[in-house]
Amino acid sequence: IEGYKGSQYLGFLGLWNLIFSGQIEEANKYASIMEEKAPRLLPDTRGCLAALNGERENAEQLFDQFMKEFQKGPKLGPYWVAKGNGHVDAAIICIYRGQIDQAYAYLDELMAMKNSIGPLDIHHLQINPMFDSIREEERFQQILRKARAGNQAAHERMRLYLEETGRL
Repeated sequence: IEGYKGSQYLGFLGLWNLIFSGQIEEANKYASIMEEKAPRLLPDTRGCLAALNGERENAEQLFDQFMKEFQKGPKLGPYWVAKGNGHVDAAIICIYRGQIDQAYAYLDELMAMKNSIGPLDIHHLQINPMFDSIREEERFQQILRKARAGNQAAHERMRLYLEETGRL
């Protein structure tokens, strides 16, 4: 908590690090500090915390708020939908609600939209406790392998470009 200086992105990463490591009480404190300094936590993040705290009604309200924005699509939704973000979060919400097939549909859609997903999203898939119920399923493992391969291919393309342009 001491390291949070108001950078929304760094604060967000710190918060998820606490969630991923199972430090939910610390994550709650951290989220409160973030909300005081810059009240912009997306409802999916607040909803995940509420779910992990056993606050089902609050989690459902926050998840409904997120899904309403997400389902507007890239032309009408907020910036993060236009960037192709939100699919992992929508999948988490579906898993929480027991809608496993829909969760996979969102993950499949994400993989079809992007050549590769970033290392943070891959990390999210690997360790977010909200994926625990499906993490060992073969279908989930296939998505994870495809994500890793796409990310590795993107890195290789960048390496070759940097070599060709004399920057590496």
